[in-house]
Amino acid sequence: GDASGLSEDFTDVTSADWFEDWIKVAQDEDVARTRDFGGYLFPNASCTRGQLAVYIARALGLTTYSYTIDFTDVDHDDYYAYAISLLSDEDNAVDVPYDDDDDLIPVIEGYSDNTFRPDNSISRDEALTMVYRAYLIYK
Repeated sequence: GDASGLSEDFTDVTSADWFEDWIKVAQDEDVARTRDFGGYLFPNASCTRGQLAVYIARALGLTTYSYTIDFTDVDHDDYYAYAISLLSDEDNAVDVPYDDDDDLIPVIEGYSDNTFRPDNSISRDEALTMVYRAYLIYK
């Protein structure tokens, strides 16, 4: 989209940054919020698994006030808990193309020990998997 006429309010994003227009749109669409980190975006910092879940849920317009958490390391009161709950739910599952079975896979998954590890930095393969699954469900 066209970012002209939009503004961004992050202390650490400037007009010299190549991504400024994208941040303007993300803020306008309520995906990125200045109140999340006290007015900062920390554009060069690593993103955590919990943060990416929140960004995806916001981008998709998903919200809920009633949810359950199935991961042992995610507390119901964590700011990312609703997003993890929504995106790991079977209602938000997809049949992945190029996969021979018909199993539905949620947008995000945890680990075999029933943890999500929301504060871990997210690897590119994890991030791309989450984003691609979200795209498949909501395209």
